[in-house]
Amino acid sequence: KTFILRYRARHRLAPKRFIKLGNYGVVTPDDARRNATRILGLVAEGKDPAFEALQANLAAVTFADACNRFLAQHVKAKRKPNTVALYSHLIEHKIKPFFGNRHFLKVSKQEVAQFHYSLKRTPVIANRSIACLAALYSWASKSGLIEEGFNPARSIEKFREVAKDRFLTTSEISRLGKVLAEAESV
Repeated sequence: KTFILRYRARHRLAPKRFIKLGNYGVVTPDDARRNATRILGLVAEGKDPAFEALQANLAAVTFADACNRFLAQHVKAKRKPNTVALYSHLIEHKIKPFFGNRHFLKVSKQEVAQFHYSLKRTPVIANRSIACLAALYSWASKSGLIEEGFNPARSIEKFREVAKDRFLTTSEISRLGKVLAEAESV
């Protein structure tokens, strides 16, 4: 069980804010009440302690940190091995080198569009990189790393991908026939 303070800053239509006051047993109900009263006093003065704490937390997050946490906590835990390999490759070889150790929230939609355009020679990789970035920002929003709704990779127009058909050559067909014949005889 946890003591939580819920409040709205400024007016009744402002977003709800939550502050964890402590775990039951570690913090007594009286201590939680005193702390809540102190925080509500700050709110009455026009401050928003939960938002300020969130901003302080966000100020410490670099792009590389967010990528590493995304790979460890989300991709490797919840995605198939091929997706893990693709996202790891894109993040390490395309996304991190472009955005570097910048602040995670300072990436703009224009910079994401420039990144996408810089990969125009390989449209499939460019489109997958944007999908990976969008997933990264979506995960960060859901996990509380950034505020909800911030996703500079959303609605970036993708490059047209051309499907390629490949047919086996005569020598490849004969080798395939030999392998199948050997497998059938075993």
